[in-house]
Amino acid sequence: MNILLFPEDTKAKRAESFRVPEELLPYLLRYLKEIRPRLLGRRQHEGLWASCKGCPLTAGRIYDIARAHITAKFGKAMGLHDFRRAAATFTATDAPELIGLVPGILQHASPDVAEQHYNLARSVEASRRFAGHIAKTRPGCGRPKPERRADHARCDLCPIFN
Repeated sequence: MNILLFPEDTKAKRAESFRVPEELLPYLLRYLKEIRPRLLGRRQHEGLWASCKGCPLTAGRIYDIARAHITAKFGKAMGLHDFRRAAATFTATDAPELIGLVPGILQHASPDVAEQHYNLARSVEASRRFAGHIAKTRPGCGRPKPERRADHARCDLCPIFN
């Protein structure tokens, strides 16, 4: 299944078409076959996302919903652009082989910003390697371990105290 976005529906104001990832397809199909018809009731509209009142969700309302979920999940209020920028940075630092996805994540036509994230990621990785080298060659120069709290039970899964 492919999704087609019209220029007026994208940040970059250009048409986009992409294949729905196989992992998401069952959820999208269930929404389209079961959930969306219930939300619509007797109303009909062309919007993909329907509100609980049967009306199409506006861009502003989708933004509010996404922001609330991001805040609940990560404990920090972030706008969608902040979230996309964080995803781009994560991709660059933790999956540099996927750096080609960054322009799509950020909705930029040019790969220049992706290159900036990639260069930043390389700097971060270099600083991590340097810190690791210092920690190996000079014991005690690493981060001090926090004091064990009396109410914290020893646990093999806890990376802080093991």
